[in-house]
Amino acid sequence: MRLLFIFLLTLSLWLPGFPQMVLVDENPPTHSDQGGGAVVVSMSGLGIGGFYRKALPKFWTVGVNGQFFLMRGDKEIEFVDPYYGIPVVLNKYSQLFLLPINLEVKKRLFANDIEDNFRPHLILETGIILGINVPDKQYYAYFHLGEPKTEYQVTYNFVVGFGVDVISHENFFVSVRPQYRYVYFPHKIAFKKDHSAFEINLEFGANLVHKK
Repeated sequence: MRLLFIFLLTLSLWLPGFPQMVLVDENPPTHSDQGGGAVVVSMSGLGIGGFYRKALPKFWTVGVNGQFFLMRGDKEIEFVDPYYGIPVVLNKYSQLFLLPINLEVKKRLFANDIEDNFRPHLILETGIILGINVPDKQYYAYFHLGEPKTEYQVTYNFVVGFGVDVISHENFFVSVRPQYRYVYFPHKIAFKKDHSAFEINLEFGANLVHKK
């Protein structure tokens, strides 16, 4: 290997244009716009959504995403009745919905060091999130908790995550990304202010426009 390097170096000094020929990468990493959908599993709920990202130089992208979460209460218990075989839910005093709309920045990592179809990345998001809590009137009436009211609140949320895009058939990809979402409302909604949680984000998308 050392003799081969010395030979190529010597040859490059004698043949004009040879260094350019040696340094050309026949399969450079690709970079493109992205769009698709996502399923998000959090510690206390499930969400679905979609995203669009615009490719920037040096393997950066900027984009926007929107999601819809159906949350579970902290004291809510769900099990299957062993006799009837039907699901039973206890302590379901309300139904909380969270709707974040975020701007995001995504950075692909190690683009020139590993295979193009395996793309680690870091992502940061921020934006507004709407919380809607719909009380269960039967629960409130049974425990004599008074007349419930639907709660509405808006606050900010912040997300940081690290994941991997796996490219399939050149244009399509699946992404798995553990992430943490910080959500803190100014007033209690569903009996608490802090709704931060760890999440697993599973994306199904496509590379829309290839750029080299």
